[in-house]
Amino acid sequence: MEVSAPGQDIFANYNDGSATPGNPSYTYMSGTSMASPIVAAAAAWYLGSNPSATPLEVSLAIQESAREFFAPQSNLMGAGIVDLASLSGMAPGSGTPLMRAGAPSITGLESQIGALALSFSPPSFQPEAITGYRVELWRWNGVTEDYEYVEGYPVVIEETSLLLDNLNNATTYYVTVIAVGSRGAGVPSYDYQEVGIPPTPKLSSVSSTDTSLSVSWHNLTGPVVPAVNKVELYLEYYNELGVWTISPRVTLEPTATTYSFSGLSSDTWYSVTLEVFTPWSSLWTSNTGVYTSPTTTTTTTTTTTTTTTTTVAPTTTTTTTTSLPPTTAQTTVPTTQVSDSVAQNPPPKPKLVRGRSVTLTRKGASGNPLKWSSLSKSVCSVKVLRSKGVIVGHRVKALKKGTCRVRVSDIGSKTHDPLDYIFSVKIS
Repeated sequence: MEVSAPGQDIFANYNDGSATPGNPSYTYMSGTSMASPIVAAAAAWYLGSNPSATPLEVSLAIQESAREFFAPQSNLMGAGIVDLASLSGMAPGSGTPLMRAGAPSITGLESQIGALALSFSPPSFQPEAITGYRVELWRWNGVTEDYEYVEGYPVVIEETSLLLDNLNNATTYYVTVIAVGSRGAGVPSYDYQEVGIPPTPKLSSVSSTDTSLSVSWHNLTGPVVPAVNKVELYLEYYNELGVWTISPRVTLEPTATTYSFSGLSSDTWYSVTLEVFTPWSSLWTSNTGVYTSPTTTTTTTTTTTTTTTTTVAPTTTTTTTTSLPPTTAQTTVPTTQVSDSVAQNPPPKPKLVRGRSVTLTRKGASGNPLKWSSLSKSVCSVKVLRSKGVIVGHRVKALKKGTCRVRVSDIGSKTHDPLDYIFSVKIS
């Protein structure tokens, strides 16, 4: 992609004939068939004013004079939008897009309470001195499912860090950083982040006796810790009737790091979930689970997290990631309990189209909906769907073109092995 031109809802000539000429009229049309003639006209106009220009010089002049987009775009847009006013003042061979600065590298976009801490490094390609950096900011609107401009931006700074404050918690913002030189703006660099993401809960161990479970987790850390108002813990298991059951939630103080469940059924598989709450959202993690048995079993977990928020965004927006299902290396399980189990087949690979969502409600051997999580949060997001507090599925949203890596898992049952599978899905 070298350059872009208007191509949406263009008022154009139209003829309703299918095999022979019909009635001439006008209509609104969209696509490259509308944009291409604009670029061709710009090239013809420039060549008419500069008849000695070579094809390469015409192409470079159009690209160099193009103006940048007013908002971030999810597709590649080349040098920008064709700008005849700017093109009229250029001589053949006067410059190329390569004379603009490269993209800065965003090194951090930390989620804080009502703010984002932005940091970046200068572009590696600097054909001219950098005079400053323009920072632009957009807010995700869950109603229109689009970004909207944030008042007070863009701002131009000389430093390579900036605190973006007075922002809304549980809202995703899109940040663009552009290096500016004497020849104009360079290549944009962008990222997005949700404001006020709760601290990540990390389970450290789960141990069991015949009728009890003891759970411990690490202290909460991060800039949003002061906003945490509670921690909740609950169990998921099959009851004596074979129905997948969720225990009542246990509410604890934010500083708590241990809890013990008593009066449990013997020889039963339990999955433990820890959830951290702020006034606007929550973050949870599940362990791989453990059997209650006369022999004490300790499970050391490798934990990843799930975000459940009050807003839907393309971004980091609502994400869902669960820990790996149990393996014999993580928990001591009598071989008689797993020797007759069979493998679970992975579900069909979801089809993703940029800007659209797919709802997934298929159940696993556990009787619960399969758990989906995003491993490519800048490309695709996952939201947990609940009905009356019960998880009924997940919604995967394609944020931009690229490869979306999603994990699907299920803790299994006494007759089926746990499932842990990773898909790589191309977003069109």
